Amino acid sequence: MENDSRPSYQLQVSGTTRGAVSLFKDYSASFHSNQITTGLRHYRVDAIDRGTKETRHIVFSTAHNVLPQVLDFTDRTQELPLRVSEALDQGRIDPLHALQNILASINRHRKCEARYAVYDGKRRYQVEVLPVDANNQNKGEAPKSQLRCAVTLRTQTVDMAHSSNERRLTPEAHGGQGAKPKQNLKTTDERSGFWPFKKAQQSMVIHFQDGATGFRFSAFEIASPIGTIRGLRTPLE
Repeated sequence: MENDSRPSYQLQVSGTTRGAVSLFKDYSASFHSNQITTGLRHYRVDAIDRGTKETRHIVFSTAHNVLPQVLDFTDRTQELPLRVSEALDQGRIDPLHALQNILASINRHRKCEARYAVYDGKRRYQVEVLPVDANNQNKGEAPKSQLRCAVTLRTQTVDMAHSSNERRLTPEAHGGQGAKPKQNLKTTDERSGFWPFKKAQQSMVIHFQDGATGFRFSAFEIASPIGTIRGLRTPLE
């Protein structure tokens, strides 16, 4: 009997740069993360970067000791995907799965506090989620029905990955294989990927609104060289 490979859940995010932002990054993309009943997650990206088609298809396993597998990769600025490392990439998840985990954590604990290890084909990084400092926000304290979380992407070096003691969040090194992934790791990780701004600005504020079915994404804010970029959640047609 063949394994049932139908999706058990599907995540999708689409976006495009508009207005002044498109002067820095003319980009549109659709991101998909599908969990299938066999326990595999398929992460797909279909994008247009300055008129050039880009694609990514990466398969992740729920098993911690299984590495991500890149099935398809075409990119305007990068010929090959970031090489998957046995020392660094076991247990990593895709970006949309990280967003799903953030939402699940907020609904369980009603606070912004989490960290996830992510691989997206171009970079490996930690997604760190912390409360927004209300003193630095013009609107002050958010109502109890709302949460504002600061989400930061921290690209990793070999030393950073090896020094972490959080096994479920950061893949651990294995034996003498830790030196192999140093193939231009710093140069490769600093490529911008989807992020249109400088490395030091890889952070955003995500707003969550409580409702009848729990907290849901409602908006986001990104500080950019041209001011604050705001986005709102819109229902799918």
